[in-house]
Amino acid sequence: MKSPFQWLAAALFAAGLVFSAGADALDDWSAAYLRALKAENNTPPLGARSMAIYSIAVADAVNAIQHRWRPYLFVPTNASPDANVEAAVAAAAYRTALVLFPSRRADFEALWTATQTNLPDTAARTAGFQLGFASADAIVEARAADGSNTQVPYIPTNTPGAWRRTPPWFRPPDLPHWGLVKPFALTNASQFRPPGPPALTSDRYVADYNEVKSIGAKNSTTRTADQTLAARFWSDFSGTVTPPGHWTQITLALAQSNRLSLPDKAHLLALVHIALSDAGIACWDTKYAYNFWRPVTAAIRADNGNPRTEPDPNWESLLPAPAFPDYVSGHSTYTAAGAEVLRRWFGRDDLAFSISSDTVPGVTRSYTSLSSVVTEIGRSRIWGGIHFASADLDGQALGKKVGDWAFEHALRPVNPPRRGLDWVWAAARIALAVVVLWIAFRPRRRPEQYPPREGAVPPVP
Repeated sequence: MKSPFQWLAAALFAAGLVFSAGADALDDWSAAYLRALKAENNTPPLGARSMAIYSIAVADAVNAIQHRWRPYLFVPTNASPDANVEAAVAAAAYRTALVLFPSRRADFEALWTATQTNLPDTAARTAGFQLGFASADAIVEARAADGSNTQVPYIPTNTPGAWRRTPPWFRPPDLPHWGLVKPFALTNASQFRPPGPPALTSDRYVADYNEVKSIGAKNSTTRTADQTLAARFWSDFSGTVTPPGHWTQITLALAQSNRLSLPDKAHLLALVHIALSDAGIACWDTKYAYNFWRPVTAAIRADNGNPRTEPDPNWESLLPAPAFPDYVSGHSTYTAAGAEVLRRWFGRDDLAFSISSDTVPGVTRSYTSLSSVVTEIGRSRIWGGIHFASADLDGQALGKKVGDWAFEHALRPVNPPRRGLDWVWAAARIALAVVVLWIAFRPRRRPEQYPPREGAVPPVP
């Protein structure tokens, strides 16, 4: 039979005083959403929007029970504090999935059936389901007319420096209207619009042009094998989870390694996805505002009046250029936005993680900081021959501003935590647990093992 101290120790661990770990409902549903992104070949902005709607529905449902941060939208009038959190997560995720990915209904139905089987049929489960459904309905309705289905004409031009369809597929421009989509946190899409690409006659453009023409060429002799691998690893084109999905995976990996609770994970994931979606909106606003050509067009034509940029009509990039303008880089913008939210959340940059890629199966790359992966992803677009350096650097600056704005203005904590001191609290919790365990399980001597006190009368045999 356990002593009271042993019961106390067990209760402390069960309550997650020291650690909380393991997969939960949010991991399962996020994995299903990532499978949907791959299967539907979503472009990055569409995928980011879907992930933001999903994670906001989940976060608001969880917060209706926990009351940990200011809700994004959903404020129930009579939420039960005893509602089951995992039930709320599952219901919110399921309801939004049926709207966002109707072709993937079978996958989400299977997960929903498993949820109903695994959670006991109680009043708490029912209350959680109701909150999740209501939260999902609120955000889906709010985004129904957000401009994502708007169509705008794209008028091509043959002006030097202007984007035009690129080889090998010469596809029409993707989502020229996306800068008109209503942001999730930004006041408007052009709030942080960068100053624009360098002039075609400038020293900066010459440096950008000659760099990408050399290191980004399909048959480059200056690109290393690891740079080639990184370019393909981070390409994130159709048939992958795309850049927003890759940053979802990174966020979940860091949430797991830092042992975040389910409510904290829901909060963090929503913040990251809000930043990623707004990064896409701000980026696409910038892309079509400046309409700058891709390196492959510049290299083949080089009709810019600048004798320092030698044309090469046979030039090919390592990766095929996506069907939208160069400036700014979408991947660089997404990456900087996601990394900034994670940096602000954890209060540090030196977060180590390993990640895989849909493009290069079986390969895992490891990083010791967020800034190192931001830098590598930006450079990978140059190594792949699909962006000029200015598009990557200015995209990173834009993404960082979007990430900061989202973190400062969305889902603000009711009592903001002092995350810079997280390690102090973690150490204190561990020390307390060690003391409790030592008290509970330390060896105890029997009474006859104690030496008799001076003058004490020996016991009668």
